[in-house]
Amino acid sequence: MIPDKLLAELRQHLVLRQVSSGIALLDAHAHLFASLDPAQPNAAALVCSVAQWVDIGYREPELIEQLLARFPERASAEICRFPLISCCALHRIALSAA
Repeated sequence: MIPDKLLAELRQHLVLRQVSSGIALLDAHAHLFASLDPAQPNAAALVCSVAQWVDIGYREPELIEQLLARFPERASAEICRFPLISCCALHRIALSAA
């Protein structure tokens, strides 16, 4: 499960430019990357958040490619399970990675 609190803390660290705290938080929750399932609540939001952190120096961009690979490539009935805003954000990340 991807806690709402984790996403809120990552957002807060990003806004306040607390890079080392955000990186430590991501490292403490890195196990979520290996078990990420697109059907999980907050899965798309986590990928979007991690993409922002990769943008400022957390790990390599390949991490985002690996996480995005778990999501369906095309809009389908399957992707409708995700919140619309998360789908839009994932699409934008995928386009920028291409």
